[in-house]
Amino acid sequence: MASSTGAEARRLRLDWIRIGVGAGLVAVGSYTFLLLASGDLRIAYVGASVFSVALGLASYGLYQFLTIRRRSAVAQIATVATIVGAVVFLAMASIQLSVRSELSGVDPTTLGTVYELVERVQLGLDVAWDVYFAVGMALFGVAAYSHPRIGRIVGALGVAVAVTLVATNIATFPIPPASAGSIDLGPFAGLWYLVVTVQIIRSLGWAKDEVLNAPVASDESEAT
Repeated sequence: MASSTGAEARRLRLDWIRIGVGAGLVAVGSYTFLLLASGDLRIAYVGASVFSVALGLASYGLYQFLTIRRRSAVAQIATVATIVGAVVFLAMASIQLSVRSELSGVDPTTLGTVYELVERVQLGLDVAWDVYFAVGMALFGVAAYSHPRIGRIVGALGVAVAVTLVATNIATFPIPPASAGSIDLGPFAGLWYLVVTVQIIRSLGWAKDEVLNAPVASDESEAT
């Protein structure tokens, strides 16, 4: 029974790594779509929803990959922060697109204080999303720094981009950096995650060998 349970846990880890790879590619693709696309609000909302869900799934798959050899509280915190950030992102996008739909054909400046207050709500959520996302990215970078298949350069770059992202959000608060005319580090963060995803794809064979040939642990049946 214990052997069967351990084998199932190992297969589950490999499944999650593969899911994470697919979700990571979807997240990068949907984020690129949101940056470039314009037009129908419903299509934009679908893109935002896909990105939010894919980011959460990708973060858990990345956690499973980073903890193949040993568990890591840092990677766990990174996963939680990224999933929370993904939820906040969808809340932000829902408010932004809902307000935009109501203002179709209307000059926002004629709405005065009401519009300003609603605008501050979605801008505040934008900052919150950036902070959670950046914390998750920084901690994933820390966990990746000593990983044999990702390494110091990629890990350090992730931390650097994430710390800069937090710093720019604090510097321009309560306005997000992009809205305040500062540098938008979102594309750089997306590129970092794309590099990590490609590296995991290249390491799927290594991951399979590591997971299936690892010594049996007494608590191996725990999925996390």
